[in-house]
Amino acid sequence: MQLRLMTLVVTTLALVACSTSVGTTDTPTGGNSTSIELGDNMGQGYFYPSLDSLTAGSNGTVVVTFVWASPQECHNVWWDTGPAPLPDSLSKYCSNGLQRDVALPVGTYTFHCTIHMDQGTIVVKPQSSM
Repeated sequence: MQLRLMTLVVTTLALVACSTSVGTTDTPTGGNSTSIELGDNMGQGYFYPSLDSLTAGSNGTVVVTFVWASPQECHNVWWDTGPAPLPDSLSKYCSNGLQRDVALPVGTYTFHCTIHMDQGTIVVKPQSSM
């Protein structure tokens, strides 16, 4: 039991350490961007990070790049809530390294993977006016 727990801890730490770097960067079109990894840890799907809060760029949007990081497991992104109209959902993909960009205006968005039922939230805040 202890060996299995230790293996799980080491695997989790390795996944976090090797995951896609997450941060906000300014895109050439005036929006901010971030990455969210879709992965698998011993049969349990995940979004990393599962909660991301960002400030919209000068064009009022954030570009989120979803990165498929699990060659053995398929994932998708289905939008649950957010400002209308919701972005198009991202179909089931099974390719390691595949990336899909979604532009999101100001609002709070929730999404999930229908295959693993993992969930995520993105909060896009307006730029503060000074």
